[in-house]
Amino acid sequence: MTTFAGGRWALAICDRCGMRGKYTEMVCEPDTGLRVHPRCMDERNPYLTMYQISEPIVLRDARPDTQTGMLPYLIDELGNYMVDANGNFFLLENP
Repeated sequence: MTTFAGGRWALAICDRCGMRGKYTEMVCEPDTGLRVHPRCMDERNPYLTMYQISEPIVLRDARPDTQTGMLPYLIDELGNYMVDANGNFFLLENP
């Protein structure tokens, strides 16, 4: 396993401003991955954060609600035929 030095006396260059500073004081920006001074660090962009969107729970094999007394129907352009929920055709009589 690889071990790294603690960097207690090491110096580093800030990726944003180019100034020299202590290696242990440098922080990594989460959005860009740059190693910068804490004073050079940008605030996080709120548009890049992913929010947890809660969606309603979906039921498996859900069926639509049925209303009593109402049947789906279809009338042609002339208003002659009606189709019920079972697919049966009925001739409408014009009054």
